[in-house]
Amino acid sequence: MSAADYQGESTTTTFALRSLAAATSLMLVGCTAETTAQPNDAAQMSDGGAAADASQSEDAKVDRSHEIYDDAHLMKVDIVISESDWKSLGAQKKSTSMFIKSKGCPSAIPPSPYTYFSAKVTIDGKVFPKVGVRKKGLLGSQSSSRPSLKIKFHEYDPDLRFKGEKRLTLNNNKQDPSRIRTCLAYRMFQRAKVPAPRCTFAKLTINGQEMGIYTNVEPIKKPFLKRHFNEGSGDLYEGTIGDFREQWRGHLEKKTNEDDPQNLGVDKLISALTKPDAKLLGSLAPLLDVDSFIRFWAMEVLLGHFDGYNGNTNNFYAYQDPATQKFTFTAAGSPSAAAFTMRAKGIAPLVVLSKDILVDGKATTLTWEPAKTPSASTISVVFDISYHGGTKGKVVCTTPDSGSLTVPGALLTALIDLGTSGFPKVELTRISAGTTTPAFPVKLIVQARVTQFLSIPGVISCMGQSDCPTDKTCGHDFKCR
Repeated sequence: MSAADYQGESTTTTFALRSLAAATSLMLVGCTAETTAQPNDAAQMSDGGAAADASQSEDAKVDRSHEIYDDAHLMKVDIVISESDWKSLGAQKKSTSMFIKSKGCPSAIPPSPYTYFSAKVTIDGKVFPKVGVRKKGLLGSQSSSRPSLKIKFHEYDPDLRFKGEKRLTLNNNKQDPSRIRTCLAYRMFQRAKVPAPRCTFAKLTINGQEMGIYTNVEPIKKPFLKRHFNEGSGDLYEGTIGDFREQWRGHLEKKTNEDDPQNLGVDKLISALTKPDAKLLGSLAPLLDVDSFIRFWAMEVLLGHFDGYNGNTNNFYAYQDPATQKFTFTAAGSPSAAAFTMRAKGIAPLVVLSKDILVDGKATTLTWEPAKTPSASTISVVFDISYHGGTKGKVVCTTPDSGSLTVPGALLTALIDLGTSGFPKVELTRISAGTTTPAFPVKLIVQARVTQFLSIPGVISCMGQSDCPTDKTCGHDFKCR
């Protein structure tokens, strides 16, 4: 049975396995299984330029990038790409090997698996018959069905620009259901006088299929550096699980002047950071814009950016300005901005009674201690069996807080058929029945959440090779293969 044709009912909950259109899907009351459909067949792509705007040559000469990042405008981006290329793009994944440590040190950054594919792109009615499109992102934002994307206008024509820009970056906000935290966070960095990308929103369509709202984030390239430092000829480094420590410097990737093998600025900063506390600031002063760094660090803390530099030595850029020879850190990544999340206590803890949950094609019953006042809360249940491999489907249920829910085996079989990865899980959440609606557009939802790992025949989860049988290897999706 396919994942798109299941229908069934239980005594309390309606189940339906539906194919949904990316982020703009409607949630049914009851229990649904979410999948994301592949885009419709691509229209025939044209290599001709007759439909293109005649002003493209002018774009290469005039910087109109402020129009790209106009807060008052929702940019419309339509991409037409061959179906086979779209599937290939979605299947590309970055390796988890960079997180595997040897003697406490991270391994070297592996080569990027992402490649550009030819596509026709239309932006607010302006047609670019042939540009490069590729996937972007690491574990948290990777998706095979709704990926973050980079658009490279000059991939095939070195003179091609859009309002003076060579590139666009479109983030899928996979970890932010509100879609607005990244832009809000960058606004806060900017107000604190920390270099940060401009950020607005774009409505994306792939081969005629609505993909929902993406954030349109300014790439941290030479035009960005020139705006903040007057020129962009210095050394720019991107940090991915890296730091200015000798054993971690391999994860500082040089993004400008790549042909110059010397990294004298990094060498000096690493050396300065080894000085004793009494001499530390004096050693750093000629090499680091200390005041700017303090503002950068403070904003990451205030915004709760757990996957940034202060929280995870990740998602950051450091630029050595030739005018001062000092490093400046810039806001980067997709700030999680936990500061924009409201949390509170006030609901009974959720105690799940089900243990060793087996998903094997038969009906699965989940049990928990029901609430003393069932009408005061509901239970949300999410079966997520392919998270680390790029979620292809979920079963999402909202059911009364009665103490049990039985999910039909046929529904779970259809979900398994979509694909599995390591560490499949089910997540149960007790949610307060009501929400508060103050004078501003914020809702406070009180909840308690428990996650249980699932057992699926044939699925062996792994964090490293030692977790797998001798005849299998640990794959990028944390599953022994």
